Order: sequence, then C-alpha cells, then structure tokens
Amino acid sequence: TFLLVNCLIQMDPLISNRQADCERFRQHLTESQGVQVFEDLESFNYIRVDAETLSRGFYRPEDFYHRLQAEKSLFQRQLVPLVGSLVVLLYGALIVFRNLAFYRYVPGNRLKDLGYEVLPELSERSIKHADDPIVTILLVVAFILFGAFLGPQKTLSIRKFVSSCVLFRICGCTAGDVKYEGNISEHPYLVNVVLRMSCIYSLGHLLRAMTYMVTTLPGSADHCLPGAELDKPKSLAECFYKMQSVNGACGDLIFSGHMLFMWLAFCFIFKYGAKCWGMANFGRFHKCLLGVGGFLVFAQSVTVIMSRHHYSVDVVVASYTAPMLFHFYNTVIHTNDMKIDVETVEREIVEYSQKTTSAKVWINVRTLLSLALFVFLLALVVHGNFNWVI
Repeated sequence: TFLLVNCLIQMDPLISNRQADCERFRQHLTESQGVQVFEDLESFNYIRVDAETLSRGFYRPEDFYHRLQAEKSLFQRQLVPLVGSLVVLLYGALIVFRNLAFYRYVPGNRLKDLGYEVLPELSERSIKHADDPIVTILLVVAFILFGAFLGPQKTLSIRKFVSSCVLFRICGCTAGDVKYEGNISEHPYLVNVVLRMSCIYSLGHLLRAMTYMVTTLPGSADHCLPGAELDKPKSLAECFYKMQSVNGACGDLIFSGHMLFMWLAFCFIFKYGAKCWGMANFGRFHKCLLGVGGFLVFAQSVTVIMSRHHYSVDVVVASYTAPMLFHFYNTVIHTNDMKIDVETVEREIVEYSQKTTSAKVWINVRTLLSLALFVFLLALVVHGNFNWVI
C-alpha cells in the first residue's frame, strides 16, 4: 500500500509540489487508521482527495462517524442563524404575521380571476387532498437531506446495494458500475444545507408579510366570504400569541406560501439533488428528480387555485419571486458554506474515543435528535397547522 500510494503521489503534480504535506501524509500511512483508508479506495481521484485531507490530520470526510462529529461542530457554530430563522418561521410566519393580516381583514366578494374561470372548484371531499403535492415534495426533500446526512461513503454503499437488485441487473447496471461522481470533499453537509434552506424560507415569509399586510384583498376561501363566521384576533395584543391554522386565517394572500415552498423545494432539488447522493448533475437520476419536482410544483399550483385558497396572482407572483430569491441569496448573501474546523473536529474525535460506551451512545443520540428536531420544526412550518401537534 505504501509503495502504490507513494507512486501515485509522485505522479500527481497537485500533491508532489507540496513536499512538506507529502511527508506528513507518508507518516500517516504507517498508522493502522491511515492504511485502512487506502484499502477502501477504488479510484485515483479518491486517493488524491484523501491525500490532501490527511495531510492536515486524520479527519476523513467520507467516514460516517467523522462526518457526524463535523455536523455537530457546524451545528454549534451556526446555532444563532439556525435559531433565528426558526423564530421568524415559527413565531413570525405562523403567528404574528398571519394574525396581523387576519386582524385587518374585512370580508368581501371574490375578485374576478382567470384561474377560477378556467379551473372548477374542488368538492368538499376532494379539497382534503389539495395539499398532497406539498407533502410529496417534502418526502423528496427528506430523501435528498438523508443523502447529505449519510455522507459519500454510506450513499455509495446504498447505491451499490440498490444496483445489485435483479431489476438493475436486467437493465445492465451492476454494482461495479456505481462510483462516486465528483469530489468527495465537496459532499454537502446536512447542517449547511438546512441552514441555507431555512434562511431563504424565512426571508420569503418576510417578503410575503410585507405584501399581504400593506394591502388587504377580499378572501378567496369559503370561510373568508361574507356571512362566514370568522375567528379573528380580538385585539392587537392577541395577534402576538393566538395560533391560527394555515387554512383558517384570512388576508394572507399575495403571495402564496404554498407556492413559495414548492418553488424553493424545486430549486433545492436543482442545486442539491445530485450532489447529496454523489451523482452527476443532470444525469438520469437528477433529471428524474427534477421531473418529479416540476410535476409536483405544477400540480400544487393547480390544486391551490381549484381549492380557492389563493388567487391566480398569488401563484404567479410566487413563481418568479421564490426562484429569484433563491438565486440572490446563494450568489450575493450566502455564497459559500461554512468550512469544517478540522482541528476542533479531530480533538472531539479523540475525546470521544476515550469515553465509555454508554457515554458514546448518549452523545450520538443527542446529536441525531438535535438535527432531527430542527428538521421537524422546519417541516412544521411548511405544514402550518398546530392542531396536529398541540
């Protein structure tokens, strides 16, 4: 192993030019942990990435446990923006903003709408399924996030296992054909992805609040029409603590929160759908995800109009606001993800190795529960209905 990797290092100018790093890297080869890394390597690109990584220390981005410690470190270092975005979404979007719009709302007849003239209204039985597309795309997003959480090594193992099934063998695809496409060190971290999505989503709801609170339009839903019984906040103070169902309030129209999330989810699939599972951008897998996401966005835009929850203008405005917001945030506000502090992660790994088995289990469970809780709260904002939790 030492001779093979040494030859590969000498042939790679990106590494051979760094004599000091190469010397440190050769020292790692004498350790059992370093040798184990290269027994699992399957490509020269894989070796090159690990050479540059191990030259800084023993942290391996493809190792699941090392990534778990890195996720923990990123979560702690970015706790303030994560909690801040959740406060805006859970307290601002679901309570304060919606209640203020409802408090100012005055019932009126529906406006003339082209979508209402073209699409029939859903029956009372069918309206229960109006939000099925948003639930389905949530599952797609969860699948992609799961790939970010597992890391490159686990995702590659899962893909090999799936490709070994009978159906894939019939199609001519074998486990040997499966490889990690791209740079392993660039595999997205779950915390960075969730932070980016939560911040964009919170900014989108701030934009929504600025539009639907300044101009109150007549409601389109049945429970907002004249003669309907409205459970509005009784005072301005009540707007800051009264909880409302996403489909129980009135006045929060332009633009649609449903379509805001649908378009952000589609942009998320476009940016991370292939990366999180180690596949090529715009490959067959990525195109399939984009096709499913595009169909769900179209289906939700139709059902939200047919259910009369929003006017067509709410859907149209969301359809160009959300993608532009996603692009602006990623290219101007938040261009690069936070990098891993390798020294801190390595120190935590050493400290972890010295703990008892029960302490290790508790640390892992606590880290997983923290990440799961944050993702759950973010999904709660999408659902927008506290009745199923409280």
